[in-house]
Amino acid sequence: MADETARDLADWLLQEHARLPKRRYGSRRYVATDVIAFVGEVAARLYRGDLPETSWVRTTRFRTTTDLHSGYRMQPADELLSELQGRLAVARGGTDLAPGATTMIMRTEHAGFRTTRNGGYDFQEVDMFLDQVIETLSQGQRPGAVPTFTRSRRGYATRDVDAFAEELRAYGSADPDYMSGP
Repeated sequence: MADETARDLADWLLQEHARLPKRRYGSRRYVATDVIAFVGEVAARLYRGDLPETSWVRTTRFRTTTDLHSGYRMQPADELLSELQGRLAVARGGTDLAPGATTMIMRTEHAGFRTTRNGGYDFQEVDMFLDQVIETLSQGQRPGAVPTFTRSRRGYATRDVDAFAEELRAYGSADPDYMSGP
């Protein structure tokens, strides 16, 4: 990759970081110094022409705070990380992902469902489906229809999995022929 492209990516990152909303009170926020240090490290590497691994960005975690000090709102910061991950993947020669794909990949990787002992969706089927969604999105494609999962005595709470399936359908709703299913 040419240094100029890496510099462009660094410039973009710094501009987007400057737009991240901060909060002083209220809900949980990311510790500002953690976010600033991460963005600074990535920008410095990019200015040197070094493209960080997307897996490093994907696994980055920031401390959270609820104290009186200001911090970054979590959702916009997560979206910035997701967009950075997608841009780095493309810059490293990967497939150009569909808009929002990196956000949906991260959402799928971090999907957490409650479990139940009174009839839920089969753990293995749901986990295999999530792995397929990640793989398909990572290849620049849209995932297929959400399958009908087998119910088992112990499993993931159906309400949680169904809510995620609706979110996935909404992601694909830009294409009317995309993701019909239960």
